[in-house]
Amino acid sequence: MPSPSSAGTPPDSTTITALLVDDEPRANERMQQLLAAHPEIVVSGIAGNIAEARAFLETHSPDVLFLDVEMPGGSGLGLLNDVPASTQVVFVTAREKYAVEAFAVAALDYLVKPVDPERLADTVARIHQKQTASTGAQSTGDR
Repeated sequence: MPSPSSAGTPPDSTTITALLVDDEPRANERMQQLLAAHPEIVVSGIAGNIAEARAFLETHSPDVLFLDVEMPGGSGLGLLNDVPASTQVVFVTAREKYAVEAFAVAALDYLVKPVDPERLADTVARIHQKQTASTGAQSTGDR
């Protein structure tokens, strides 16, 4: 079952909520450690497989999804139909071979494991840019 890591901490307007989806617990732990350097990103859930991720997405709309591609029980690419349109997707995988397909489905970014902290910082900057652009478009009625 997905588990929130920041229970009781309501997100504010500058907070970016994230769902981590990876079948390797150590990979989820490592991503949490790396994201701790970016306090504006709050991990609101962790899923160890596609079914857990789908269950989480039925009741939550995270701002960003950090998603592995190859997992038992299904591909991360197969989860995309269940991801809210407002949720940005960052693929995090050990395989470079899915990059073209990931960008074809409008992924915000593609990180290769082991994730480099500087590369993640670039990704977080992209998330901020998209978030700011989206917020601006919503407040001006452009959406």
